[in-house]
Amino acid sequence: MGFRGLLYNPLNPKKPDQIPIISLRTLQMSNGANSLSSTKMKKEFNFVRKSNLKIILPLSVMIILAFILLIQGCRDFIGPTMNDVIATLSTNKRIYSVGEEIEMTLVLRNRSDESVSLGFNDGQTYDFIIKKLPEDKEVWRWSEGKFFTEALWFIKLEPYEKKTYVFKWDQKDNESRQVESGTYKLEALISSEPEVFANSVRINIEDAKQSPEFETIDKGTQSGYNKRASLVIKDQAEWENVWNLHTSNLDQIPRVPKVDFNTDMVIAIFRGEFPSSGFYTEITNITESKDKIEVTVTETNDLKGMLLDVMTYPYHIVKLRRSDLPVEFTYKIVIH
Repeated sequence: MGFRGLLYNPLNPKKPDQIPIISLRTLQMSNGANSLSSTKMKKEFNFVRKSNLKIILPLSVMIILAFILLIQGCRDFIGPTMNDVIATLSTNKRIYSVGEEIEMTLVLRNRSDESVSLGFNDGQTYDFIIKKLPEDKEVWRWSEGKFFTEALWFIKLEPYEKKTYVFKWDQKDNESRQVESGTYKLEALISSEPEVFANSVRINIEDAKQSPEFETIDKGTQSGYNKRASLVIKDQAEWENVWNLHTSNLDQIPRVPKVDFNTDMVIAIFRGEFPSSGFYTEITNITESKDKIEVTVTETNDLKGMLLDVMTYPYHIVKLRRSDLPVEFTYKIVIH
């Protein structure tokens, strides 16, 4: 009797391939006849199984390699994708005064080593959008109210080529009204199909600062006020106390300078004690916004020339228009 086996099919277990595995010699069933031992049967079966594995494994590897080559071939056929095209947005600075023009620059770039074509459905190439934060509310859009010719056209970008678009926003909203001060988010895109979106940029719009005029009352390096201090004086009694202490190093105390505290106020800067000449202090700038007054103080250390071995106490006292806004001091140090 002949014996035939079935090879297991991993792609369809229910339908094994009808592949002969082993053919055994006819077994003599009669007594005394020579029979095939079970050990010999196992050896022949294992031999056939190993032979089939040697065929199946290389075949699987070939299929995987063919699949990889197919994918690579499709990539080469399709060429660069939209991921190879990027857009970046930037501004000329991050803080603007109310009404100041805001310059926005949109750059379209091909990052691949092959040409890329972008398709457009109308005459619009790009768009800029301004949103008020934290509400994320749109207040202005470049394309708002504009009409574009319907036409199918393309932009071709050569390898690593870039195109730059610059627009200046006048801080007017879609209703041509000046936007209020605050924080804004700027967005931009290339209006191709599909659209190419740029990164967003945050800016601050602040109320325009004024530079109020100020008048120097006294300035020098010899003061009786020997401690470091930044004073804002708004009443006569305090002014007289400060002035008397300031002039206490003099043999004859001069009269207190007249200040009308109904309309004016005094800012006094005392730098403190120094062991020699060459140390100075000066109020170099005062600006006023809607919520504060900023006083810039420049402190100079000029130690190159001949220095006098004498104690010094630099100071600067000024008068300016009275204000109820808080005063902030900024110090700059200059060393020669």
